[in-house]
Amino acid sequence: MTLADDLAGVNLPKIAQPYLLVLFSVPFYIDDAGRRWIEALWAKDLEEHARYISRLTLAAPAIYGSPPPSACPMDELDSLRTVRCVDLPVRAGVWDAPRWLARTCAILWREIGRTHLVHSAVAGWPIPEAWLLVPMLSVRRRWLYINVESAFWRLVPGEKVPLRRRLQASVSEFLNKRCLARSDVATFTHRGYRDSLLGKEAHRGHVVEASWIDERHLLDDELASQVIRRRNEDRSPFRIVFVGRLSHAKGVSVLLEAVEALIEAGVDVRLDLFGQGPLQAEFEARSCGPALSSRVTLRGVLPYGDEFFAALRNYHVLVVPTLSDEQPRVVYDAYSQGLPVIASRTDGLSECIEHGVTGLLCEPGNADSLRQQIERVFAEPALLVAMSRACLSRARRTTHQHIHRRRWRLLLETIPSLATDGG
Repeated sequence: MTLADDLAGVNLPKIAQPYLLVLFSVPFYIDDAGRRWIEALWAKDLEEHARYISRLTLAAPAIYGSPPPSACPMDELDSLRTVRCVDLPVRAGVWDAPRWLARTCAILWREIGRTHLVHSAVAGWPIPEAWLLVPMLSVRRRWLYINVESAFWRLVPGEKVPLRRRLQASVSEFLNKRCLARSDVATFTHRGYRDSLLGKEAHRGHVVEASWIDERHLLDDELASQVIRRRNEDRSPFRIVFVGRLSHAKGVSVLLEAVEALIEAGVDVRLDLFGQGPLQAEFEARSCGPALSSRVTLRGVLPYGDEFFAALRNYHVLVVPTLSDEQPRVVYDAYSQGLPVIASRTDGLSECIEHGVTGLLCEPGNADSLRQQIERVFAEPALLVAMSRACLSRARRTTHQHIHRRRWRLLLETIPSLATDGG
């Protein structure tokens, strides 16, 4: 069987039973003409769901008014025309919470009665979807699939937070573990999430990475050779890129400290930062100082797409100094362009970065450790070339289509009745 056949689902039946996907954090937008819009990246993900789910219902908050520039009209995507949409209310404020809760629960109760399996998460807003769904599913006895891609409720090491925030983290951790204990199928982006949230039942969980890259994003052999050769030959300045939110949790202050140390040591480096966040003003001021002037540049936000992937080819390494246990998708974006990654040795990043093969790992929050790993890649051209090629190999096994294919197979293996048409 070819890769194309495998991704197309040859010899793997579609999910025929009604399937309810509930997303609190990904709203619909309904414009003045009544057209329905959704964020482009989530539309891309929804299209993959629709390829193997015949009777898919998406329940999400409906926001009326002009959609954001990053949204796309659902009716222009042929693959989404069979998706049934259910509008959930949007919470207007604290005082609106009782009305929002009552209406949301009423709609979900009705939709649960119409479905065979409910697909949920434990990281929604204003509260995780699973917190409302699990009690209802216990009564209505439907299958539950929970996918965990982040644990933003957890505290970030080294971050000072008020007591209220610490209590929220403790309550969220407790309730999310209870929800996952009720799940019939659970997937996690890395083993750290699986082991900590399922505990003694970790054997029930399955690790499936999260990736947005498509096969068309992968460099072909000819372009890959050109990019790797140019990257190796043009090593001065040594170009570093960061992509993400400019915040404490992302470790950007640690990165800036490491770059300052490299400059003091005489290493010709340039750092570009793509993103926005609470530390933006501070970074703008520091980058204008005598030590970093012309060496550090804030590039703003670059929309995800062809221009974004082309930009990644201009750098020697991507640096991901994250302090939390998340697994940023940008690692796989970098891999698709043969770009090695230097990152924190956290649960999430250790899972997707093989030290010395697709990148290098440093101690979280340790600027000196990060500096040493950047210096190592700068000083070892052969290592940079080898890691660039290994990154492309890893990317070919972790496309967006591969991820959905694995989920598809897992659901059918766990719940065979999904493939039968229940009428």
